[in-house]
Amino acid sequence: MSISSKTPSSETAKTASAPKVFVLLTAAATVVVAMLLFTVFSGRQHAPKNATLHTGGQHYNLRVAATAQAQQKGLGDTKSMPKNSGMLFWFTDDNTRCFWMKDMRFSLDIIWLDADKRVVHIERGLSPGTYPRVYCPTGASRYVIELNSGEAARAGILNGETLTF
Repeated sequence: MSISSKTPSSETAKTASAPKVFVLLTAAATVVVAMLLFTVFSGRQHAPKNATLHTGGQHYNLRVAATAQAQQKGLGDTKSMPKNSGMLFWFTDDNTRCFWMKDMRFSLDIIWLDADKRVVHIERGLSPGTYPRVYCPTGASRYVIELNSGEAARAGILNGETLTF
């Protein structure tokens, strides 16, 4: 048996430490990605698939439109909507949201709400025949609710009221 007195070459030392560097870089990248995801999604309220609006002794089962595709389609091409039903457009930011009655087959009440779910504007009794007219609130909104025509009055929904869903 012979024992070598040679020291490892610098090339051997670099090769031996390469897996350690890879592990450290992978761990650092994972931490950075996790921090970015936390920053993007923390405090952001995720939209449910359905919600229930309770107001004025009435309750409404709301189908939630949270994606751009669902929001663009809305209730368009829907033949009718059951009593005590509606659609909730759930946006992730405050902006002026304008709506029209394109492809609608029945009349609606449209209710705009701010980030605190306070009613900022209501349009009542909009018929399909109003298309291509566009309806916009006077300020920014985060949520928009569409109910069958007359439901906003029946439930006593007023500007400035805070809704619960």
